[in-house]
Amino acid sequence: MATGADTEVAIEGLCAPYSAFRDRTPLALDYRPLEALLSFSPAAEARALAILKPGSSYCSLRTGEVDEALRGLASPHAHVRLHAASLMDDRGLGAAAGRRLLPALAERIAHDADAGVRWTALYSLAAWKRAGRPWHETIAHAAQHDADERVRAEALAWLGAHGG
Repeated sequence: MATGADTEVAIEGLCAPYSAFRDRTPLALDYRPLEALLSFSPAAEARALAILKPGSSYCSLRTGEVDEALRGLASPHAHVRLHAASLMDDRGLGAAAGRRLLPALAERIAHDADAGVRWTALYSLAAWKRAGRPWHETIAHAAQHDADERVRAEALAWLGAHGG
């Protein structure tokens, strides 16, 4: 019979592949186990969200994982979308990845229901510097109209840095 401690260890183990722990392994990014965990029970969801809270040490996105990151960015779970968006801030992924990631980030900025996802998508798009310029209008709209003050402030900062 599983104990509370066993459950805690199992949830921590299921969350490990989304932390920096994964970077030292050959594990590929796969959001399906996290999505299943977040759907399992309110208690499991709460514990997983506590482990993977923003600011914890997330894994890095590898070039071959762009498809899964984009799938995660469209997840029905806001925390999966936030995690995926946070991994997309690495310009080192290259221009080909940027051509796929940046429009998806702009879409999240413009249309995601979760302010944390919108802010994280904006932050990640901003990290791409000049490559983000084609989405100037989306960012300007967020600066003026987003319901969340933090999103508006981040958008204003980007516009200020890019003469906008």
